[in-house]
Amino acid sequence: DAKASWEKVLDDSSPNGVSDRVSAMYNLGIYYEINDELDKAEQAFSQCFKESGNNQYLDARVRVQKRKKEIEKLEEQHAN
Repeated sequence: DAKASWEKVLDDSSPNGVSDRVSAMYNLGIYYEINDELDKAEQAFSQCFKESGNNQYLDARVRVQKRKKEIEKLEEQHAN
């Protein structure tokens, strides 16, 4: 199970684990995004940016935020 492997990397405090942490967190973010766990995905991408300073993670976070807004709009339309 890939998700379990990525989570294991996040718990690894060895030098290799630390260097792989952002990649593992990004992969978890993608996993959460695909599985509609958008809050978790947003948090993962925010943490990736915080730890790396790489703007690509902000782009991923913005993508998730847009998706959340789209879902809210659809739910509002469905309710009316």
